[in-house]
Amino acid sequence: MSNGEYFVKATLIQNGIDVAFDNKKILVKASDLEYKNTKSDNSILNILSKNTGGEKISEQKLNEINKKTELKNEADLIFQKRLFKVYLNSNLFILFFLIILLSIEWFIRKRMNLP
Repeated sequence: MSNGEYFVKATLIQNGIDVAFDNKKILVKASDLEYKNTKSDNSILNILSKNTGGEKISEQKLNEINKKTELKNEADLIFQKRLFKVYLNSNLFILFFLIILLSIEWFIRKRMNLP
């Protein structure tokens, strides 16, 4: 097929009566060479890392990532370990809100025959 737009029209006829019909548009384009060769281009990755202040690490040196991402001081460690916990049994408003949301979701699923 050559490049371009193609239109398809289909009609279902049963006992001489048009039961259903459908129209479709099909686009045909030349194949992109980008999808034929999906290997990474290391030269482009090197240029990208230099221009953005990053560093390209090869697959063989993946253990270097751990060294480069280690926490620098105690403040970073404290910031990393900060957790946000909500105890549902101590805050009844959040508990009831969650129950109402789950009930609404269940009702909509049952009403629309969704699994």
